[in-house]
Amino acid sequence: MLEDIKNHLIVSCQALEYEPLHSSFIMSKMALAVYQGGAKGIRANTIEDIQAIKKEVDLPIIGIIKQEYEGSVVFITPTIKEVDALVKEGVDIIDVGGESTRPGYTLLSDDEEISRIVPVIENLKKEFDVPISLDTYKGNVAKEGIKAGADLINDIWGLKYDDILAKVIAENNVTCCLMHNRKDTNYKDFLTDVVKDLQETIDIAQNAGIKEDKIILDPGIGFAKTYEQNLIMLKNLSSLHKLNFPLFL
Repeated sequence: MLEDIKNHLIVSCQALEYEPLHSSFIMSKMALAVYQGGAKGIRANTIEDIQAIKKEVDLPIIGIIKQEYEGSVVFITPTIKEVDALVKEGVDIIDVGGESTRPGYTLLSDDEEISRIVPVIENLKKEFDVPISLDTYKGNVAKEGIKAGADLINDIWGLKYDDILAKVIAENNVTCCLMHNRKDTNYKDFLTDVVKDLQETIDIAQNAGIKEDKIILDPGIGFAKTYEQNLIMLKNLSSLHKLNFPLFL
């Protein structure tokens, strides 16, 4: 399945209950629109949305379920219950993570994050034949996650948080999705700076030995960008074409 989406655009079609576009019908039509625009993969939240999307398009789906549990900071596909529901629905990739990356999230130690994700990934690999995407920006966590069976690393810091992550990805020859992010929104020239930031990420990846066909870029909508900057990015995705890598949106 990873081969089917390699070098192509993947679009996230999701909205939470408190957001204006929250509706399985709307998400299904959004999926249809991006399919008609050339997307080759969809990332979707909830079984209801996934079912509606599958009625509109025949594309690979990266499935997640955003679910809050009291006492848990994990938000995306937090338990085997959610994973089981996604697999039964027939999604093509399961996305898991041990640490929330929402605004105000609590930073976990490597050991705590590893203790959360390794048993989940190991159980998934025993029970289901489906690729696993691991959300982490930490090298040690990625190393243990890959050892447990993770097929893809999704890094919200574009290899700029932990110096060893790029090496871990390269040594294990796994696919990585590298997101644009920075610590502030102070850009001199917004689009030019985003391209420059992502080029730095690409350079880190390639200098570490990550193969070109293992790299996916994410423009980072909602991260280190104002509302207006997010809209500018969405309207100017073509500015990233010069980087010559598939995009995850």
